[in-house]
Amino acid sequence: MPRSGAQRRVSKHGAVRPTKGLPMAFQSRNLSVIAYANGFTLWQYGSGSDALAAITASGYFNEAAPMLRVADLIVIGDSAGSAGIRRVATNAGGTVTVAAMA
Repeated sequence: MPRSGAQRRVSKHGAVRPTKGLPMAFQSRNLSVIAYANGFTLWQYGSGSDALAAITASGYFNEAAPMLRVADLIVIGDSAGSAGIRRVATNAGGTVTVAAMA
């Protein structure tokens, strides 16, 4: 099922592709550990197709919920070349919310 409201279409070869112009879903291959110590993980996530606003929306990282812990940090790069650091604010029931650093 598509995430972030993205619709999918099937190509003439049977491949399922996201519809152009709509946000892409979280891609686990783009999430990497930079450092881990004492139960804290510093992550890096780079998206070539999503804007920072979409990436930081509640639920974007739900697929990674089993790996992300509250207070972990994620260094994010988006499709426009913008970057930001967000902390995992909540991770309950499979729903992950990130928040700006205070």
